[in-house]
Amino acid sequence: MLKKNANFITNNLVWLISLAGVLGFIAAPVSNFLSPLTPFLLALMMAGSGLTLSLPQILSWQGTIRLTFITLALQLSLLPLLGWLLYYFLPDTPLAIGLLALAVAPSEITSALMTMLGGGNQALATRLMAFSIFLSTFLAPLWLEVFLGRSIPLDLGGMVLELGLVITLPFLATSGLRTRYKQLENYETEAGGLSALAVVLLIFIVGGSISGFSLNLEVVWVAVACLVFNLGGYLLGLLIWYFSGRRPSNLVALVFSTGMREFGIATTLALNFLPKGASLAPALYGLIMMLSASIIATYLKPLFPKHLEQPI
Repeated sequence: MLKKNANFITNNLVWLISLAGVLGFIAAPVSNFLSPLTPFLLALMMAGSGLTLSLPQILSWQGTIRLTFITLALQLSLLPLLGWLLYYFLPDTPLAIGLLALAVAPSEITSALMTMLGGGNQALATRLMAFSIFLSTFLAPLWLEVFLGRSIPLDLGGMVLELGLVITLPFLATSGLRTRYKQLENYETEAGGLSALAVVLLIFIVGGSISGFSLNLEVVWVAVACLVFNLGGYLLGLLIWYFSGRRPSNLVALVFSTGMREFGIATTLALNFLPKGASLAPALYGLIMMLSASIIATYLKPLFPKHLEQPI
């Protein structure tokens, strides 16, 4: 029964996300009331993701250490600079500052799920996501200090602590359990469904946060910047794939792990450490990214006759 429900959630994720965003917008008082649950939903997403791979699987490079290192280096350097460039051309307001929270965010937790739905190499996507999140626990606060340190007081220690407790710790804990208890691999589908359900609930909360902003030219420009940032990430992933041997199963993994940034983490940073209003950009980006990723996964899957999760 649990596996059936988990499959329903993952197979219909794009529709559930769209519905959750609309319902969150309509029922804004309810979704805003639930907004304090955001860190717990992130922890739940990470816990579910951690159950999909054991620690040896995450650390098993098997000849692709160069690809993994280059991808992480480009993700965690070029994407923050792209976000800063887009921020530079926007009016200097809290709404635009939220774009920087996106720019420093790690790979989206559901990038591995989207890779699976797109028929790509889920092991590579999960590995990139895991290391990106671990490194961003320390790099994201440092990037924000570089971008905003002189204009906005930032609690670097608080950011590192919150990211460590909400993101890194749950993932390592459940991945460690998966390593210790081999029978947990039989519940990988349920774990993926749990992460997907947490994403749907997070989108519901995000929908409510958008309702508090009136539609004006500034909001439109922020939405355009979020779309450009999303597409720029996909393009970077495509270029990495093109210049790294063009292995078919790696295409989906590199595109999604690079083009999908963790809007939940960005939202948490914006709500807890940045000026009021900064959470709009992560909220808009989350809706844009999940819809675009679902469309791309649907388009790419027919290119691969079966799931190509090859050992790497």
